[in-house]
Amino acid sequence: MTAATFLARLAGEGLYVTDVAGLHSGVNPVSGTFSVGASGRLIEGGELGTPVRELTIASDLVSMLKAVRSVGSEVRWVPFGGSVMAPPILVGEMAVSGS
Repeated sequence: MTAATFLARLAGEGLYVTDVAGLHSGVNPVSGTFSVGASGRLIEGGELGTPVRELTIASDLVSMLKAVRSVGSEVRWVPFGGSVMAPPILVGEMAVSGS
């Protein structure tokens, strides 16, 4: 079982974010607030479901980190200011908008 599948089962319902856009302009480095474009897949009944795109996710870094419910064990390369490796995380609550 992959980390994504495991975290989807824990979530039950939600959004599995695979990509974000606008980190260079959508993050306030002083307050930690962010509002960025995202795409991914819906989590439906604990399973990865329908692909979605053109969403916006928003929060602040402190609230997001306080809402972490679980961390996956499989890391992947994330192109962020060079490249870093990061595991998937399950965030319990975050603002999501889009249609």
